[in-house]
Amino acid sequence: MFTGLRVLDLSSGIAGPYATKLLADAGADVVKVEGPAGDPMRRWTASGADPGDEDSALFRYLNTSTRGVVGRLGEPEVDGLAGAADVLVADERTDGLDVDGLRAAHPSLVVVTVTPFGATGPWRDRPADEFTLQAWCGSTAGRGTPDRPPLAAGGRVGEWVAGAYAAVGAIAAWRVARSTGRGEHVDVSMLEAMTVTMNTFTPLFFAFTGAEPPAAPTPTIELPSIEPTADGFVGFCTIARQQFEDFLVLIDHAELLADDDLANATLRARRMDEFLGYVRPWTEAHTTADIIERASALRIPVAPVLDGATVVHHEQFVDRGTFVEGPHGFTQPRVPYRLGERPRPGFRPAPSLGEHTGTVDWCAAPARAAGAAGEDPVTERPLPLAGVRIVDFTAFWAGPAATQVLGALGAEVIKVESIQRP
Repeated sequence: MFTGLRVLDLSSGIAGPYATKLLADAGADVVKVEGPAGDPMRRWTASGADPGDEDSALFRYLNTSTRGVVGRLGEPEVDGLAGAADVLVADERTDGLDVDGLRAAHPSLVVVTVTPFGATGPWRDRPADEFTLQAWCGSTAGRGTPDRPPLAAGGRVGEWVAGAYAAVGAIAAWRVARSTGRGEHVDVSMLEAMTVTMNTFTPLFFAFTGAEPPAAPTPTIELPSIEPTADGFVGFCTIARQQFEDFLVLIDHAELLADDDLANATLRARRMDEFLGYVRPWTEAHTTADIIERASALRIPVAPVLDGATVVHHEQFVDRGTFVEGPHGFTQPRVPYRLGERPRPGFRPAPSLGEHTGTVDWCAAPARAAGAAGEDPVTERPLPLAGVRIVDFTAFWAGPAATQVLGALGAEVIKVESIQRP
């Protein structure tokens, strides 16, 4: 898809490298720039264990199919690569970054920055991490049990989210730069990306219902949630009332349909021990496979709780060839999409530190369109996807969330709904 696209990655960690990984997976030529000590992610492991003489598995996954050089902006080799790149990705840790200077020197270059709060505003230089950003975006406030403090979601979810938005923004801006010769600064705020994806339901709920939002955080836990079975665990989602009512039928407690308090998620959480007293004796008496079959027949969203050892053997993943042996010898997922009948691309190994220093020949044949010396007013430019028409037949969350982003970038989106399933 993106053969010929040149991406210079000056970022570290997860967000920026994940953005460039998405581009590399689609055919872009990505060159990673590191300082002499390397990206700290080379040494990072989830357990804190020393990876030894090898780079960490996560670093190798994020940086497959890239090349690597050692240097910094301001040095001839890296400056030359910036001048020949189509897209440059940086973050708050990038040494020597001057966005205005880069854009003045290279008008058609797309500069993508991924920072905690964005490149402007009074908080632009404020330090932050996943834990604090989850709290600031409002995600933490509603998670947990009512009798305990709120909980952050596990992992570094916000970095992956910001990386995905950065990749979309980069491609949209590059689309314009190819035809006009004018690049953009794609300013990605992790906080804003996390707010859109991790705290959308709550404000929308109060906006549409007209109810008064609580003055203080009100942690709630979804019930039922992850429940024990005879041979493992299973996860349920019953956010719609019909799903919850069908769940009560599933566990042979249809008499609870008359209890209006249990139909309310907040009130149900206050009676958690009582409610689980109905749920768990039933789930623990049935196997995971049996529960999934029965719940699916009632259209209750349900899934087994898989782990690293079992997820690769799930029949759907096996049939689609989702997991493959990567170039470093460990199992990793392929790209999560297919383009018609084209074979999915393989992966090249992540570079060792400085492996390609002095050998990247971008400067010999610049790929970018010539940029205009003058800068037209931003307000007069069309949005990147202006002229693109999209018909959206999807419902609920995932599909509309995707077309909402495309619409914000200028696409004309027509939403088609069913009378039976509005």
